[in-house]
Amino acid sequence: MNERLRASQIADLLRPATERQAGGEAATAVARAMHSGSRAAQRGLSKEYVVRIHYLACLVPTLFLGCTSATSTDVKTSGISADYGVTTFEGTTQASVRATFTIGSTYLDLQGGDAAYCDGVVLNREKNVLGQIEYTGSLPRKAVGQTYTFELRRSGETLRSTVNQPASFTVAAPTQGQDLKVGTSATVRWSGTGNETRVTIGQSECLDTAWVDAPATATEATLPGDKIHFAQGKTGPCNSATLSVSRNVQGVGSSSFKSVSIKATNIAEVPVHVVP
Repeated sequence: MNERLRASQIADLLRPATERQAGGEAATAVARAMHSGSRAAQRGLSKEYVVRIHYLACLVPTLFLGCTSATSTDVKTSGISADYGVTTFEGTTQASVRATFTIGSTYLDLQGGDAAYCDGVVLNREKNVLGQIEYTGSLPRKAVGQTYTFELRRSGETLRSTVNQPASFTVAAPTQGQDLKVGTSATVRWSGTGNETRVTIGQSECLDTAWVDAPATATEATLPGDKIHFAQGKTGPCNSATLSVSRNVQGVGSSSFKSVSIKATNIAEVPVHVVP
């Protein structure tokens, strides 16, 4: 057994159950934050914004032992937690896919013939300086309702998990370049129902990120005014903010894992201005 894995498990067991759960959730949040930071860099967002995400990702694992790693050959399938994700953006033809495998707060490094696939394409291993390991790839975007199939292939077994492409949609309000006012609520409207939805504003060095969730039956949501404010030390106006609407579909994970989360997200983005 990997010594770092064993030490992490012992420390994890010594903490209260509620704290262990928080640690696992924090590790997952960190992995997603790092993935978002990479995406932010690709989309040309500010270096300062990306640095903020990486700072958060560095701070949280320090508190929750979230950045140790172990080889997958040391772990039985029944002890592995899997996290799969598919992300598409409206107006694009590609899908970004990712997979992480953990035991507790420890990231697994797939070795000894273990490998992660999506739609038959092997995913690429990425390990950052914090020790977080993720398997990623880029595939053609599927038509609405068609299925992405993730596989963890191990000696003598293949674990399949599936998720469908969410529906396409458009954002009706606000419009591109529209002014939103700090401290004033903003109503966001989109086309179509049927998927869980999250509305997010931010992705800029001059504006704090905020979000609000809406049920699958909704076609609008309101960002409260107290969530729309400039970042500390900034006075605005903020001309580089992005409002995004994310439509989510939950998938079906393999029952052989200890736990599994699988989700596909389709995102529409609208550049907006935020003024004092």
